[in-house]
Amino acid sequence: MITSTLLLPETADKPALLQAFATHCSFGEGFGFNWDALWDSFNDWLERQQMPLCLIINGEQVRQLDTAAWQQCRQILDDACTSWPQFSYRLEAMAQQEDC
Repeated sequence: MITSTLLLPETADKPALLQAFATHCSFGEGFGFNWDALWDSFNDWLERQQMPLCLIINGEQVRQLDTAAWQQCRQILDDACTSWPQFSYRLEAMAQQEDC
């Protein structure tokens, strides 16, 4: 299985979460920095990846987490797991350790 590690920022609010994904996945200048854009761009990114793939989301630097934004982000990741059966993600150094 191939792994890819996304490091979450110290302040994990909506803009910072979107920026972390945009940077990690190289979404480019056209990325819209909203949840719909994350879903679309993340799916495009997954299409270009070798599978099976596990995205490791490392939260060791997180000091402030926007719970609502994180829940929305998790929903997108969960939906990606459904759409891409060979994709999974794992949380590391996060308060809540629920993976898909």
